[in-house]
Amino acid sequence: MKPKAYVSEQKKEEVKQIKNLIKRYPCFGIIDLTSLPSSTLQQIRHKIKKHDVIIFTTKKSLISIAINDFKDEIKNISELLPVLENSMPALIFTSMNPFKLALMINKSKTSAFAKPGQIAPHDIIIPAGPTKFTPGPVIGELGAVGIKTIIQEGKITIKDDINFVKQGEVIDKKKSEILTKLGIEPMEVEMNLISLYEKGKVYGHDILGISEDAYFNRLKEAHQNSFNLAVFINYTSKDTMETLIKKAYMQGKALASKANIEFSEEIITQINESQESSGEKKHSNQLHEKKDTSAVGYTEEAVEKASEILKQLQDQKIKENRT
Repeated sequence: MKPKAYVSEQKKEEVKQIKNLIKRYPCFGIIDLTSLPSSTLQQIRHKIKKHDVIIFTTKKSLISIAINDFKDEIKNISELLPVLENSMPALIFTSMNPFKLALMINKSKTSAFAKPGQIAPHDIIIPAGPTKFTPGPVIGELGAVGIKTIIQEGKITIKDDINFVKQGEVIDKKKSEILTKLGIEPMEVEMNLISLYEKGKVYGHDILGISEDAYFNRLKEAHQNSFNLAVFINYTSKDTMETLIKKAYMQGKALASKANIEFSEEIITQINESQESSGEKKHSNQLHEKKDTSAVGYTEEAVEKASEILKQLQDQKIKENRT
């Protein structure tokens, strides 16, 4: 019989702590500490502490045990387990909305020196100008990697700007050492938030990693698409009314012109008068002007009146006056 593995009291206590935190906080998840310097982790901890955010570092196996203990009690919590595999995980707990937490974490980037083997995130430029070094072996080291120097006022001075490492290029050991000596920190280091759990839902990095600008652009796109659809199907609301009236007017006018029918402007005059009486007439008095308006602040009375007029326009039998 295989002997039962011994679990120390310390490990049992850590599992108990994790489970208590899971019970206490409505939102919790996994962060990946791979390549994150301990100094950066401490900086981030200090920044987020005031927001009632706890980062709990422990062994991967203990996180797995705690999550498995809750798999029959907390809905979908086991969906967090796969992200533990290829990471150096730690737990994060908060009372914040998961997306507010993600936004805060995504803004907590710090610069860092490059390590050998890392990929340049952008072109790394070494600017021309004096360095802190006096003439010595450093001149040879800089020359060996293609950096031209001169001596000015007793200091080694770089003659010209140089694109030292191109974007996407692997940073080798020599270039890493030169960048460190020159005090250039080209890398951006951030805490990798890979998964968050809240109320039975697990949000992955693909959702949590969306930038604020991208999120607002998606909202704008969704608003524009819904507005276009509403106009296309002739859905009447205070937001679409003006555009629908313009659309009906232009289509009616085009049809009358094609059928060689006299088109009356009387209905348009009534609409303008309705806008004036509501006190919210726009800068343009002519509805046939090609102005793209997506939001109109009409009162309910104005909307009702406009709806009636639109119905009249749609149902009106235009008298033919063929010549």
